[in-house]
Amino acid sequence: MDATSPTSPYLFDGSFTLRGCSAYEGFSNADFYRSSFRVETRDGHWRTLTNAERFGLVSSLYGPGNLLGWFFLILSVLISWTANPVSRRKDTITNDFIAVLTMPVVAVVHFFYMVAQQRGKTIKGWLGCRQELDVIAVGALEAPLTVCEDFIACAAVLFSVAASRGHPRRLALVLCVGLLCLAPEVLLLVEWLPYGSGSLLRPFIFHSAFFFCSLILWESLTLLVYLAEIFSTVSVAAAERLGIRTRADAERGHGAKFGLRMLSPGYLASRMSAVSAFVAAAGSIWIKYGLLLQMGAFNSVRFIPRSPFNVLDLDQAIAAAGGLVALGFSVQGAFKERKKARERQQRHEMPPWQRWGR
Repeated sequence: MDATSPTSPYLFDGSFTLRGCSAYEGFSNADFYRSSFRVETRDGHWRTLTNAERFGLVSSLYGPGNLLGWFFLILSVLISWTANPVSRRKDTITNDFIAVLTMPVVAVVHFFYMVAQQRGKTIKGWLGCRQELDVIAVGALEAPLTVCEDFIACAAVLFSVAASRGHPRRLALVLCVGLLCLAPEVLLLVEWLPYGSGSLLRPFIFHSAFFFCSLILWESLTLLVYLAEIFSTVSVAAAERLGIRTRADAERGHGAKFGLRMLSPGYLASRMSAVSAFVAAAGSIWIKYGLLLQMGAFNSVRFIPRSPFNVLDLDQAIAAAGGLVALGFSVQGAFKERKKARERQQRHEMPPWQRWGR
């Protein structure tokens, strides 16, 4: 069947160059990104599949209200880590941070569960199939994959903030969940299908092999450096317990303090990857929204996956409101702690007779 025939599901008339993969593809904004998609039914006929049918199996977990609430929680965590003096100083694991990490972990598990349900099918054959049931199943698969890529972009910011503050527990959790979110991308890269030949609505990071491999190398290097810092810290602590003294241990003053900071987990890793993290996040956005797609399709590509749900639905509105309330409490807590810190500093700067007189 000719790709340009009226009955073909591939009604592609545009073209673009995927520089990272050196792949040449074509697509049509008029048919591929709007309200319909042509699929083959069981009896061999072609029919138009609307978006309501195509994304009918998407779970309400990935609805716009839940995703907005999740983004509000991410912003709440960032405010706590940067603007709250107490949370900025302590390496604590708060409830909102656990909720932020839970969403991508559930998305990864859900992704592999849906892949496992397609018994006897390869990933490439499944994504490239135009059978009606397969296209609907791929539409449901796209939602958890979108959440994974959203967290990869957010993890770059969370990692830089946690590492710059010297918080090893926060840094380790963000790094582990970020690597976990790369697992679906690795699977899809192994079973690579050119964008435009599959039934995915939007492009993902794995469509650019060059950028994706660079991201994997950055994550691996960061993990190795972090593990090396942990091993060095444990070795120095064990040597001190045994009474072993080195020349560095005998130094005093600024040099010794600088050496202790250099041995803290996350110190070197944060300096190595702080700039690279933001470059990786910006690069992923540029590849998906600038390199692969024409500007006419920009409104169809977003951080919230397509679903049959509306943000005004009761469950979605409650989820979004819950995240907004958590963000409000985070801002309020940051203001309170900063006010207390200023008051303590003012009392500390007062003469003793004025300090105790209050």
